[in-house]
Amino acid sequence: MLFKNLGIWALGLVAWGGWPMAAQAADGDSEFKLGREYVELSPYLAEASDNRIEVIEFFWYGCPHCFAVEPQMDAWSAKLPPDVRFIRLPAIFNAQISFHARIFLALEAMKKPEAHSKVFRIFQDEGRFINNSEDLPGLAKDLKLDPQTFISAFNSPAVQARLEILDKMMAAYDLPGVPAMVVAGKYRFDIGTARGPAGFLKLADFLIDLERRARTGPKGSTD
Repeated sequence: MLFKNLGIWALGLVAWGGWPMAAQAADGDSEFKLGREYVELSPYLAEASDNRIEVIEFFWYGCPHCFAVEPQMDAWSAKLPPDVRFIRLPAIFNAQISFHARIFLALEAMKKPEAHSKVFRIFQDEGRFINNSEDLPGLAKDLKLDPQTFISAFNSPAVQARLEILDKMMAAYDLPGVPAMVVAGKYRFDIGTARGPAGFLKLADFLIDLERRARTGPKGSTD
């Protein structure tokens, strides 16, 4: 997990099976609690206007835990019901990570979503971080993309505009690290507070259901 305040990724510091036992056994139950596993944002951030429940996952290509949970995220998001919209976005914590975010946004602008997982593997399996403009032609070739087209998208006004929107979202959501999710513009949590990958997705389901019940009936308690 990348912690914003450290500015590094915690590679090898936390094993998937080694989340703190005190957190795993908190209160002697498995119920998710406001202020413990997730926080409620104030003010809420507006969602798109089609009334679906918006779930945003934030990641970084350099984060090993983001990479490890990616297959589970893909399987989970593929089965979400029609009233839920899933969005994957790159986090931005500093200039270097912003450069990495541009890679994702350029691929999105080129409508090449299948290349996302390939970039992840280049960073994580090959240990090859794409940290400057000189690395971009080689990356494009690895992705079987035309280098000139990819670099043009990378530097385009459209990608810059998306990056500026992401900057504002990061300030509003105040993410402590990644991978993290925001549900309905209201609830924020990360893989640490959720106590690992299984809890990460269960907590997302819990908050989606919480929001769905709030929209269709009397508002339930969030604590």
